[in-house]
Amino acid sequence: SPQHSWSFVGTNSSGATFATATNLASVTVNVGNACSGEYTVRDTITCGGCTTGATIICDQKVTVSDTTNPVIGSPGASGSIACPGTPVFTPPTATDNCSTPVVSVVSDVTTPSGCTGVYSRTVTWKATDGCGLTSGNVSQTITVVDNSPPTIGSPGADDTIQCPATPVFTPPTASDTCGAASIVEVSDITTPGSCAGSYDRTKTWKARDCVGNESGTVSQT
Repeated sequence: SPQHSWSFVGTNSSGATFATATNLASVTVNVGNACSGEYTVRDTITCGGCTTGATIICDQKVTVSDTTNPVIGSPGASGSIACPGTPVFTPPTATDNCSTPVVSVVSDVTTPSGCTGVYSRTVTWKATDGCGLTSGNVSQTITVVDNSPPTIGSPGADDTIQCPATPVFTPPTASDTCGAASIVEVSDITTPGSCAGSYDRTKTWKARDCVGNESGTVSQT
């Protein structure tokens, strides 16, 4: 009966093994994580009990190639955080049929809003397998928003002055967690008294930040 003896021919069979017993009429070759290459598999067939010379050698070339792109998963969900927080991204993972893919950053883009501390940042990734094949791109966007009103300080203290002096007011100052805030005069109201030159005058202010958030009001009379 014929006996099969399988072997690799040449030096380009590095990493290849026979996945099944080599004394069978057919075998499966495992090339591991090889990206590409050409393997020569030899089947040496001998006939047990036959006359001398009853040996047949069959060589077959097997070309191995990786044509399957890696599969990249989903990154963290897009969302928003409050300034002055810093975006924290969650990169995706990836799988591949032949090798362990590497996930890399394609781009990291920050889009300003025109207001200090308020912006969106988008990170984009792709996966590359050991054979150089790449996946599509996936992205995660985190938007830094300002939802907090500014803080307004106290204006000058209420006071009484003698006519014909003119009132001099001391506006408040303001601060904001994300950037600068401006002081806006809400009203300037004069209420006449009972005599000429006698009156009350009250100024009222509020603070407003770059995105339009406003504080409460404060006044000085």
